[in-house]
Amino acid sequence: ARAHGLVCKHTEMVALYEDALRLFLVARVSDEVKDRSIVFPAFIGLATAIADGHLEQDRSCRYEQAMLRRFLEETRNQGRLIHHIHALYLQFQLLAKMAELDKALAVHSLITKLYKPDIHSKGLCRFYGMDSGALSFAMGSYFHLLLGGNKIALKTCRTALKEIVPKIESSFQQAFSVLYPLTLVLMGTGYADEGRAFFEKVVIQHYGRPEGPGFYLTGVYTPFMILLDLTGKKKMKKEKLAEYLSWAIKGEGCRVGDVVNTHLGRLGRCGDSISAEVYTLLAASVPEGKLKDSLLALGK
Repeated sequence: ARAHGLVCKHTEMVALYEDALRLFLVARVSDEVKDRSIVFPAFIGLATAIADGHLEQDRSCRYEQAMLRRFLEETRNQGRLIHHIHALYLQFQLLAKMAELDKALAVHSLITKLYKPDIHSKGLCRFYGMDSGALSFAMGSYFHLLLGGNKIALKTCRTALKEIVPKIESSFQQAFSVLYPLTLVLMGTGYADEGRAFFEKVVIQHYGRPEGPGFYLTGVYTPFMILLDLTGKKKMKKEKLAEYLSWAIKGEGCRVGDVVNTHLGRLGRCGDSISAEVYTLLAASVPEGKLKDSLLALGK
């Protein structure tokens, strides 16, 4: 199945992952298998296929719901918390995708009782390529913000920044994936200046500024920093505003492509929405005229 996925034969890939789960279910000795993790890659493969659009579902996502119920049952039987935490995170994501944020936050509350960053972060990154426990804190904080719970969103955000971020097994992409939604929460609750400083300290200073046309963050870095400046409480200097206007009128915007836009959207906001808000805020800072009209047109 993985080999088919690598050569973009997605239909064959999905069929083989499904066969693997079916065989594991009907095998007579299945109940005697102690290490249930041998079949976990099939669950992850199908979840990834769904996320990437290679497996169609009905509007109620019944296929994914059934698949995750079985994954949760298997991870519960396995007894290793890193697998169960990741299965809960996939359920958390599914509920969010279905716009059931209250239920998603209920799942997050289960994760908070199980997840210990200093114990589980390394294993989650090794098995699944990301620390889904830390990501649930970041996205849970953002979901509270979306539901209008600014106070609990900020509290969850600060808990993550203080108790989770310093302890996680991290890479540049992992740090960005956790810090991006947390920074959006700080911005949305009136602490954009703090969010900008923390984002630069943890992501940029520790791992270096993203550069190069092939790096997925390059295109969103500048507009995101501008947005945090424009929504902050510090008074904007005329020179800085002129610099941002010059950048904007060139029509730079976020140049990240559909794949990265989708990835950013899963973390809270896509690059296009960042650009649109930057142009709108810059347009509001200038008088009526051609410059304002140009900025508003570029922001559409």
